[in-house]
Amino acid sequence: MARLCPQAQLTCLIGWVKLQRDIPYKLFGWLEELGMPESDCVAKSMLQCRIAVGHIASQIWHEDVADEPILHMEWLSEHTSEVGLCVGCAKTAERRFKESREKLWALLPSYFGLPPWEELRDFSM
Repeated sequence: MARLCPQAQLTCLIGWVKLQRDIPYKLFGWLEELGMPESDCVAKSMLQCRIAVGHIASQIWHEDVADEPILHMEWLSEHTSEVGLCVGCAKTAERRFKESREKLWALLPSYFGLPPWEELRDFSM
């Protein structure tokens, strides 16, 4: 079994901690946009979607999002009517989550002190 040197282990640990800290904000930072006048909200009362946002936020911040953040979006997609989001806000949520996930993926190497994906090379022999 191969072992990492102590410096590499430390780099991995620090990167992991930074990633765990940022996941909720990077993946769900857009949540507050839902149910606002400038959003795609089609609810009869935007208050309906604002209340839903509060419910969703409490689920995200109370769960260990870092373990399975994608599951939260899948859950939201399957339970849109149960949480009270209108169709417009639900579509926005899915789109924004996908965009946020792609941005986080692009940033992933930087958490571990690595260059961007485009500059990384395959070092296998």
